[in-house]
Amino acid sequence: MRAPALWLFGPAIAWGLAAVAGLTITARDPAAWAEVDRAAAGLAGSSSCVTCHPAQVASWRQTYHRTMTQPARGAVVLAPFAGESIEHMGFRATMTRSGAGAPHVRVEPVDGGQPLLDTDVALTVGSHRYQQYVARLDRGGGPGEMWRLPVAWHPGTARWIPMNAAFLEPEGQRGDADDFLRHLGRWNDNCIMCHNTEPVPGLSDMSEAFASRVGEFGIACEACHGPAGAHLQRQADPARRLLGGDGDPAIAHPGRLAPREESGLCGRCHGNRIAADVAAVLRDGDRFLPGTDLAAVSRPIWADSH
Repeated sequence: MRAPALWLFGPAIAWGLAAVAGLTITARDPAAWAEVDRAAAGLAGSSSCVTCHPAQVASWRQTYHRTMTQPARGAVVLAPFAGESIEHMGFRATMTRSGAGAPHVRVEPVDGGQPLLDTDVALTVGSHRYQQYVARLDRGGGPGEMWRLPVAWHPGTARWIPMNAAFLEPEGQRGDADDFLRHLGRWNDNCIMCHNTEPVPGLSDMSEAFASRVGEFGIACEACHGPAGAHLQRQADPARRLLGGDGDPAIAHPGRLAPREESGLCGRCHGNRIAADVAAVLRDGDRFLPGTDLAAVSRPIWADSH
């Protein structure tokens, strides 16, 4: 019986040994195991992660991180934009739809006069506690400037709120446009930084217009794992997947980081900090690489910071 068994399974065993030998040869190839410059690796995008990490991607898709910034289209927009209006500090905000169906916000004095704002919404920010809206506005800057509007939708109570009422501060003077627009914030050098993956404000000079860009809207996989271009390329090699050991140094794994670096992933957006070089951040982004020391690119804001 032994001879027929060897005759039947011998070729399979031989092929298996050859495959292992081939993988071993590949594993010894310096190019397949060389160190990677993670900062220059390039983004791969969250859609590239699903093939190998379907459960993790499915879990991430259920989080509010994914929906932190989105183009204002379809069901993404939580507010009705069906003619609702609110009055606050002597101004009325009315939310409608444009002829093409785009969400639209108009703000004007209750007692009449020129509108303060009359614009379509381009982006949504947030979807949990409240959803804010961003529009392209001509406020004396360049054509690339985008601004957070002074009204937001509160999903929990299904109502609109003025952004002034979302903060504990003196309300301001009724009828004063500057007070009402206090929270009209520029997206390009504010919201963009913590609500997107690989954000670059794109201000080449402090007096020039913004040419902002992001690697991906919202907080996607690479916001916490770092650029995955090299990781994706390396893991396409079966030898790396089978013989690579515990993880791939081409990508950051938060669960395997030292406490300081692990905290830095969250502290990048959930900590009060200021950039070490503000002009460089406004030009190129903060250049923080997940898995490295956050203190290398920023410092905490203390009570006596200036």
